[in-house]
Amino acid sequence: MISTTDEIKNLFLGDNLDTEHKKIFRLRFFDDTIESLYPYETLYPDDTLYPSEAGEPWLIIENENIVSESFTKTESLCDETDMTFGSCESAEVQITIADNENDIVDKEFLLSIECGGVELSLGYFTVKTLERESDRRRKTITAYDRMKWFETDVADWYNGLTFPITIKEMRDSLCDYIGVEQSQTTLLLDEMTVTQTIGITQLQGLEVLEAICQINGCFGHFDSYGYLKYIYINQTGLYPSETLYPAEKLYPAELGGDGGEYQHVPYYKQPITYEDYFVSGIDGVTIRQEEGDVGATYGDATNPFVIEGNFLVYGKTAAELLTIATSLYPLIGEREYRPASIDCNGMPWVELGDIVTAQTQTDLIETFVMKRTMSGCQNLRDKIESTGNKTRDTTVTLNQQIIQLEGKTTVITQSVDGMSVEVTDIKEYTQTEISVLSDEIALKVSKGTVSSELSLEPDQVTLTSNRLIVESTNFSLDGNGNATFSGAITGGTINI
Repeated sequence: MISTTDEIKNLFLGDNLDTEHKKIFRLRFFDDTIESLYPYETLYPDDTLYPSEAGEPWLIIENENIVSESFTKTESLCDETDMTFGSCESAEVQITIADNENDIVDKEFLLSIECGGVELSLGYFTVKTLERESDRRRKTITAYDRMKWFETDVADWYNGLTFPITIKEMRDSLCDYIGVEQSQTTLLLDEMTVTQTIGITQLQGLEVLEAICQINGCFGHFDSYGYLKYIYINQTGLYPSETLYPAEKLYPAELGGDGGEYQHVPYYKQPITYEDYFVSGIDGVTIRQEEGDVGATYGDATNPFVIEGNFLVYGKTAAELLTIATSLYPLIGEREYRPASIDCNGMPWVELGDIVTAQTQTDLIETFVMKRTMSGCQNLRDKIESTGNKTRDTTVTLNQQIIQLEGKTTVITQSVDGMSVEVTDIKEYTQTEISVLSDEIALKVSKGTVSSELSLEPDQVTLTSNRLIVESTNFSLDGNGNATFSGAITGGTINI
């Protein structure tokens, strides 16, 4: 939650009938990549809003060139129904502008909102499309935050790392490579070392970031200051049963939870929709290499969070996997909440992962901000949503194309030209390669310097091996070259 005062909150929550509560939107475009213009996690307003090194914006779009109530910002922790730790979703902004002929496609801008002389940042976004409407004056901007920058190939970066490397060193190096800044955070497994257990020609930066966040039990998201933030979900203060309101131990402040802040929703549009059930808390963590693998499990695991196919734990022993699962559980376990959808006044200081509460006639709704849609301009609204099945769907969605178990690696590479599979046993010094192309199937098995190869092509079959053994009904050949035939030899010459 962005740190601010009750006075500032009341400014933004007030009606829009007087000048004091008028909201001013600004889109500031700069020549170079925008550094953070706002002081990080400080109260507003602040004199250091625009550091001199940022320069002056070459374009500012304000209310007079913004179509009223056309603003929408959509962001979410994850796009799955259940809370899926490790997800890194990009926030989207849409806003319609008028009378602007500047070329702003692929340009980054700072989006802010001012009310009563107080200006809050809403984030940094890059224009993806600029769609002109039929009246020719209006254009709709669709823009995304810096998470989109991670959707790029980082194979060269990964192959250039010096292993072994800690998780902290890896995430710092990745962010430097992408060109983003991180919030100052210590992650659970920052000091865990990883080795180079995958051989790749393509690797998306977002996959690496999601693997880092998943194994640390958090979510990746860009905050309103333009920093990559790692979001941990706090323990709620939910009352222990589904008893109706009122009850003595009802409010999270009374129960304590993790001691974090929560936002009570004072005004909302009726009705609030919510489920009759509470999402059961995670009661175990399972880490495995692939479906069907026993892996390592901590807890009861009747409603587990499953980590599968995460390359950062390839090559770890069963004991190491159990240690990771045990350490991870306190950060993700027992988070209970009620799925709900709350339509309320706009609260730009609320962030993803925050706990919010709202009172109905019969229930106190306490839930997480899993998805949030802010819309409107003068009539600024927030739609806060959380979803979840009563018990988790353990279907794993993380990339499973690279698999390894205790020194054995399987690398599957697919492209328009064909597919290849490479299986390596580091301990036994053995390697098997299979490639399927449009005009060839090739197989190779090697141990050290000894190898056998088979190639099938349209016009020939080629077999190369140090020793060839054949066992069939009428013909056999042993490893020393001794051949045995039970049938006749015709039309040939045998030289002994």
